[in-house]
Amino acid sequence: MTSCFHTLAMSLRALCFLTVFTPILVVSFAGAQNTDITEELISRMEQTRAVNLDEVVAALELERSPQSSPDNFAVPNPYQPHYMAIEDDPMQITLPGLAPAIHHQQSIYEWTRRINAGDANSKVCALRFTSERQQEYKLKTFNSSAEARESGYLVTHASHCGACSSLADLAAFLRVRDMTTPSRKCTRESEVEDMARCSEALGLSRPCAEVWAYNAEHTRTECRGICLSDYGFFRLLFGIEDKRTVDADGRLRPCIACDEAISGPAYKYAAGRTRRTSGVESAIPRSSEELYEVDFREYYQLFGLQAPEVK
Repeated sequence: MTSCFHTLAMSLRALCFLTVFTPILVVSFAGAQNTDITEELISRMEQTRAVNLDEVVAALELERSPQSSPDNFAVPNPYQPHYMAIEDDPMQITLPGLAPAIHHQQSIYEWTRRINAGDANSKVCALRFTSERQQEYKLKTFNSSAEARESGYLVTHASHCGACSSLADLAAFLRVRDMTTPSRKCTRESEVEDMARCSEALGLSRPCAEVWAYNAEHTRTECRGICLSDYGFFRLLFGIEDKRTVDADGRLRPCIACDEAISGPAYKYAAGRTRRTSGVESAIPRSSEELYEVDFREYYQLFGLQAPEVK
């Protein structure tokens, strides 16, 4: 009997988080407006390596909390320690059933505050190969795409470089268009170390897998009650919950809205690359303004490959 209750508890923990993240991880390629993506291009991306990824992670200046960041993780937990906001701080996240709070570190608080205040986030992450074999490259954050191009770099995504900025991570988004099934396996893991290993096996770079695992753990903890209320206890338990991501009015449903509000800012800051900043659509409907415009023909040119003609 004890074993049964333990299994049930583990399943509910996984299901609650799984419901939050599964839709977000279902991706399709938006760049097909200028060309299609071939297996050859994805394979070439997978064979590359960012030589300065450790420096990129260090530049995030995340505080390491021994209680929440495993020793073998290169990336500190961006959610801990929480920044203690002053009373009535408008930056605090307020959701039904949750006390007002800031759910990430102070550096992320300041970054988000500037963006919310209207500061233009024109930074881009760009890369340049360091050898003629086109296997090793350097990542660098620039103030604008024009500055990156003038320096001989190719812009790979909007916003600053982060733990998910490698071409391996972009290749993972492009190769596995629907990550629902493999991601379910990862979210069933009870420990953050196991989540990271599972995510890495999906093709993500190790630093990116760590950020993904932190995100999973945080959302599962903070949004559990909202997600159970949104989808229903037994529907979650038996896997028959409503898969829609928005309601009839086009608003995000409460569970997904909780994930975006509670975990989104820290994930975006630590990851650097997201599907939207890379020109890759998610299953959640977004306006065209939210999707960074990427001409994937430049990747073909980068590798000396012939881009397919648009049909």
